[in-house]
Formats: sequence, structure tokens, C-alpha cells
Amino acid sequence: MRSSRQAYTLSQMIIFLVTIVVAISVGLLSLFAIHVLTRQYNQMVEDNVMDLAQTIARMTEVKAAMKAPDPAAILQPMMEEIRRRTHVEFIVILNQQAIRYSHFNPALIGKRFTGGDEGEALLGKEYVSRAVGISGPSVRAFVPIRDEANGEQLGVVVVGRLDNSVQQAVATVKTSVYLATITSLLAGAFGAVFLAGRIKAIIRGLEPAQIATLLDEREAIVQSVREGIVAIDRQQRITLFNDAARRLLGITTDVTGKTINEIVPNSRLPYVLETGLPEYDQEQVINDTVILTNRVPIRSGKEVVGAVASFRDRTEVKRLAEELTGVKKLVEGLRAQSHEFMNKLHTISGLIQLGSYQEAIDYIAHVTRSRQDLVSFLTRHVPDPTLAGLLLGKISEAQEKGVNVELDPRTHLAHPGAGLDSHDLVVILGNLLENAIYIVQQQDPSRRQVNVLLRESRHYLQLVVRDQGPGIPPEWRQKIFQPGFTTKPEGSGLGLSLVKKTVERLGGKIILRTGVGQGTTFVVLLPKSPRARKHDGTGETSGDMSRDLGDISR
Repeated sequence: MRSSRQAYTLSQMIIFLVTIVVAISVGLLSLFAIHVLTRQYNQMVEDNVMDLAQTIARMTEVKAAMKAPDPAAILQPMMEEIRRRTHVEFIVILNQQAIRYSHFNPALIGKRFTGGDEGEALLGKEYVSRAVGISGPSVRAFVPIRDEANGEQLGVVVVGRLDNSVQQAVATVKTSVYLATITSLLAGAFGAVFLAGRIKAIIRGLEPAQIATLLDEREAIVQSVREGIVAIDRQQRITLFNDAARRLLGITTDVTGKTINEIVPNSRLPYVLETGLPEYDQEQVINDTVILTNRVPIRSGKEVVGAVASFRDRTEVKRLAEELTGVKKLVEGLRAQSHEFMNKLHTISGLIQLGSYQEAIDYIAHVTRSRQDLVSFLTRHVPDPTLAGLLLGKISEAQEKGVNVELDPRTHLAHPGAGLDSHDLVVILGNLLENAIYIVQQQDPSRRQVNVLLRESRHYLQLVVRDQGPGIPPEWRQKIFQPGFTTKPEGSGLGLSLVKKTVERLGGKIILRTGVGQGTTFVVLLPKSPRARKHDGTGETSGDMSRDLGDISR
């Protein structure tokens, strides 16, 4: 009963506070609106009577009538017609003695003007005045009538609106504002009730103190477990990152609120968030740490509102693995491919601008055919999209650097094996290709050639990368797989080291064939099954290696 009463009180407080805020806001806005509208309307009335008075004062007919023997006979019907059309209360023409020549009350024609504010107008000034006349308080404009021939003032035009008509119009405006204010207040009150009910439903009837307790309990639970826990919301922002996750991933700063891809670029949490499908016991390498992770969606009713991953350390590897993984290399390859396509588009554009339409058609056919042949070959012989994407990207990147990467026609890699992850193959092949492309890029154009062979036997996968570079000197051959050893000016020296560690973790072998001036060949043999990784007694070990080496050397 107490919890129910407190929840009801919370709703009342929300309704009260929201209604007060709306009332104050709408009230202030209404007062400001009334003030501005009243001032603008009064100014508009003054501008209207002044504009009309100036127009009448400049009329040739009015000036001629002022010189006639009987001005009133001409001006009275003329001014009454104008008054009816313009909806002003009165139009009065005065001579220099303030005698009326026109008035809406004909009985006042020929009598002296009694407003008391006409003096300055008789002296040649024009202005708007508020004064009390025969008809009552009014707003009126005074404009002198001048003879253009000699500049002599002939009289004064007085155009006015009665103050009661102006106030009636202002009252109508105020009434409209008051109605809008009351409507807004009612809408605000209904909105407050709806908001209070919505908030109550979202927090499931819990009081603020109960919510704070639940949050404290959750924080204590997630920090007490030894597994790393990471949670994201529907915008892929990190909402939970416990101490175990920081320790396993080597992160010391606060990452709450950042997107998951900023902190863990190869996280699959966005995929789980998008599909709503859980993933269990998935092996993943993050920041040089091999982890075993479970990922499940977070649901509110039937809607997926986030995702959470729990993971634990499985093995230790060197740092910066993620920096050298195939994800980065795929991105670089795609950038190179995009640059290559832009160059080809510029070539086609130039041929068209030169009017060489047949050459442009031939060039398009050649480019399309060569690219399609490569894509078709990869589709048939390397079905794995990640590996095929790496090869396609690296070939484009190499072409951009003036290097020809050629796939051996015998390439065929249909079944990598259940124990081999395409991520590992991308790490191995990507680093070997990157080194080979860099080496031959420094050579004479006739030797800028890299050959790649990927194929499989019953128990093994074979990855071969051969370049026509200068070869590896004998004194370097024992160092190239050591972390930090590099011949690149800006290299990290971790590429081949990571290749070796990955191959060893998968139970494979690396065979190096090189000679000064004869190029370099890397042959990687990887067992396809866990059984083959445990021993080399399957009948396809050293003999297969020898045959493979013989194949690539021919």
C-alpha cells in the first residue's frame, strides 16, 4: 500500500510541476503577445491615418477646391466618398483659420475645429495626435495642404479613427490570445497527465529510491564477476563496461557513452543488435587478446533495445594484433580500389571530352572484362567473401602502386576447414602480400611482380606468396620473424611476427625460400582439422610440403 501511495504521489508531483511550468510559460508568452500586438495595431492605425491624410493633401482636386469660391460644396461629397471606402471615422478639411470644409456631420461644416491640437498643423507641420474632439477620443493625423506653384499653405487635412473603435479591435485581438492561452493550458495539463502515466509505465511503478537501489545492486553484480561485460544501447553507445572488461582489453579510460566501434572495432555487438540473434562461445581476437565471448540481445517486450557481451580470456598474444588484422587491410584495399576506379573514370571522361568515343568504348570494355574476369575467378575459386575481398583489395592497391599481383590459375580454396577462421587467413595472407608489394615496388618496373597461390589438399591448406624482389640477405633471415624488426622507414616490425604466431597457434608451418637477387617465396601450410594439428602422421605432411614447394618453384 505504501509503495502504491508513493507512486501516486510521484505522478501528482509530475502533473503539478509540468502544469506550473506550462502555465508560467504560456502566461508570460500571452502577456508579451498582447503587448506586442496592441502596440503594433496602434502603430498600424497611426500609419494608416497618416498615409491617407498625406494622399488627400497631395490630390490636385483638393488643392483646386481649396481655391474655389465654395470649397465645402466640392470637398464634402469627395471626402465622404473617400471616408466610406477607407473605413475611417472622419476626414476633415480645414482652412488656415481652422474652419471646417468637410465633416461626417454636415451640421459642423463652416464651424471652427475644436480639437485644440491643430495649431502646429496650421503652421506647416504634419503629425499624429491623440485628443478628445466633438466625437470623442480619437487618433488623428494632421497634414498641411500646400500650393505647389508658390508653396503657400492652403489648409490642413485631418484624418481620424475614434478611440473606441481602435480599442474594440484591440479587445478582439486580446480575446483571441486569451482563448489560445486557455487552450494551451488545457493541452499542457492533458500532456502532463499523459507524461506522468508514461513515466510511471517506463519505470514500472518503481519509486526513485527503489530505482537507485536496483542500479547499485546491478553495479555491484557486474563488477563482482570475473568475466568482462560490455553492454550497448540501440544507438550502439556503451552503457556498461565493467572492471574485468577494462583489464582484459587493456582500457583504462572511461568509455561510457562512446560507440562500441570506437573502442572495439571488430565487435559483433552491432550485428546482434541489428538481427536480434544471440551468439555463444565465439572466439575473437581483440587488442592482441584471444577471447571467448557470448553475445545476446537486450529486449524490452518484443523490441531489441540493446546488446550485451560477456567474455573471458582464452590466450595471450602480442599487442597491436587488431591494428594488423585483415579488417584494416580490407579497408586499405577498398580505398585503393576506389582510387583505381576514379582514375579509370577520369580516363573515360577525358576520352569522351576529346571526342574519342570508340576508344572510350574499347577502354570500358577492356576494363570491365578484366575486372569481371578477376571477380568471376575469385567467386569460383575463393568462395570465402573475406578472403576474396582481401585479394581483390590488395590487387587494386598494388595496381595503384604500379605492382602486378597475379593469382596462380591453380588457386582453389573452397573448404578452409572447421578449425580455421577466415580472420586468421586474412592476417597471414594480408601481411605477406603487404610485404611483397612493398619490396617489389622499389624494383625495376619489369620485376614488379607478385604471385599468389591458394589451394587445399585433403588435410592441409597451402598459401604461397612469391615476389621478384632482391631477396633476403642471409644475416636477416633469422630476424625477419622477430617482433620489431623491419626494413620499412615507418614500419612497426610486427607483421611477420604476427604471421608466425598465428601460424604456430593454428599448428601450421612457414617455409622460406629466398636468395639474393632471386626473389622470395613464403609457403604457409595449415592443417585443416584439429587432429592434423596435433601430429604430422596423416600421410600428408612433409611429402605434401615438398610437392607444394616443387609446384611453386616451377
